[in-house]
Amino acid sequence: TMDLLGSGDAEEVARRKTASYTTVGPLAAGAALAGANDEQVERLAGIARPIGVAFQLRDDILGAFGAPSVTGKPVGTDLRTGKRTFLILEALERAEPESRALIESVLGDEHAPDETVAEACGLIEQCGARAACERRIDELVGAAQQNIAAEPYLPAGKALLEHVTKLVGRRIV
Repeated sequence: TMDLLGSGDAEEVARRKTASYTTVGPLAAGAALAGANDEQVERLAGIARPIGVAFQLRDDILGAFGAPSVTGKPVGTDLRTGKRTFLILEALERAEPESRALIESVLGDEHAPDETVAEACGLIEQCGARAACERRIDELVGAAQQNIAAEPYLPAGKALLEHVTKLVGRRIV
């Protein structure tokens, strides 16, 4: 897949992969079943895409920093499998050479020791990659909220979309 091969940028991978099946596809299917035309479905996709990308970026953060007892998966899975997520690419770009080398040593090493993975995750935070990812999530949530506000949906529909958007922006599990 694109995320393992490192082809395309991380947001494009999230748009094509996660957003397509978690938000865009389901909302488009529901809208089509309700009789929406192509233009209406595309406007809805303009809301769904940033929500889906934000969802993926939040998942990336949880994969590196979430408690396994809450997330249900071990910390550092994306590092160990070699996924070049937005978070990891930000870290590789921002980290000092020595830190970058340690992160790269774990990237794609499924047998990396837990201590080394934890150290790499610490470096990802220290270099500002996590904060950059959080800022990008805020931007995406803001874009979705602006698109929701611009649409002439019924109040109940807008409220539901706004609620989901807020949940994605701050979800912890």
